[in-house]
Amino acid sequence: MHAEKPQTFIIDSEGVMYIGGLLNEHVEVARGNDVRAAGEVIFLKSELVWAVEYINNRSNSYYPHPSSFVWAKKYLDQVTPDAVAKILRPLSTDKIMKEIAEEEHREARQMYLDARIPSEHFSEIRELVDEKILHRLMAELNITKIESSKDALEYVKLAAEIQEIDPEWFADHYKENVGILNDLIGCTYIIKEDPLRFLEYANNFKTFNPEYYVKRKELIIEDTIWDKIAEKIKREAEEDYVDEFIINYARAAYLDYGEISKRIKVEDYWSLFIQKLKSYIRNPVGCARIVAASQTIRPHEVSEVLFKKESWLACKRDLMAVSSTYKNTRELRTLRLLTEQIRALKYLEVED
Repeated sequence: MHAEKPQTFIIDSEGVMYIGGLLNEHVEVARGNDVRAAGEVIFLKSELVWAVEYINNRSNSYYPHPSSFVWAKKYLDQVTPDAVAKILRPLSTDKIMKEIAEEEHREARQMYLDARIPSEHFSEIRELVDEKILHRLMAELNITKIESSKDALEYVKLAAEIQEIDPEWFADHYKENVGILNDLIGCTYIIKEDPLRFLEYANNFKTFNPEYYVKRKELIIEDTIWDKIAEKIKREAEEDYVDEFIINYARAAYLDYGEISKRIKVEDYWSLFIQKLKSYIRNPVGCARIVAASQTIRPHEVSEVLFKKESWLACKRDLMAVSSTYKNTRELRTLRLLTEQIRALKYLEVED
């Protein structure tokens, strides 16, 4: 192994890493097979162990999605947990970002947003929503007709909530109803009259049924609507509703990062966001919610805001208290005080 130069590497479909050695082409290393990750890695030897000094996702053969770093980290942590340096999350280092042109960055960010990779800590709070609660929520979706735009908004929000909390369970239990889907589309024109309501609606629709979302022209956000959404989001920051600014910007970015980022440069508002965080010192769950949203849209020029470990422990205590209080209730509104908060923290990254 040549430690002084980057080594070609791939992670195969079984999750095993292979180093190229004298081979430079990823396809050769992978023997033409599919891969979970590919790029270049530099190893340094310290005493008797090898450690990763640098890793990227540069591969002209596979063009791997930035989230592929997850597979590299998983493998390396598994084989040498004490020797391997931490591999940063997708798009988190300036070294990687400088290699990506502006347009490529937008495309990569969109792919990262679409990947919906939960944080390592999500399982610690996911278990608070048991199957009994999921069945209670799903019962609300077993209807035959949507009566109003308000009902449509609540339907897609609840569907997205269950899907985010447990995608596999949702796939097994949700019964798609063509009539309901048509009703939801029929309400779109009324909802579009309010840009931010439509933003939330489209975001939830894409979350719970992404295949149907991309097929329906009624859910397309035209330039004029994007302009109105951007105007509303900017106004939230100007009126000191920075938390809502971050959350709505994140919603817009999930739908189309390119469209919102060319209308609003989030870095222009980042210092306001950092100041706002200080006001959440007594509300760890509320703070976690906006930090989670910020992590998905962080400008590559600034340092990522990681949620502090002690604040995460406080979050878990608060959520466990809510769960203990409400676990025996069947009142939907009460249960969703818990599930809405857990959904919002699915992608929250906590410092080590």
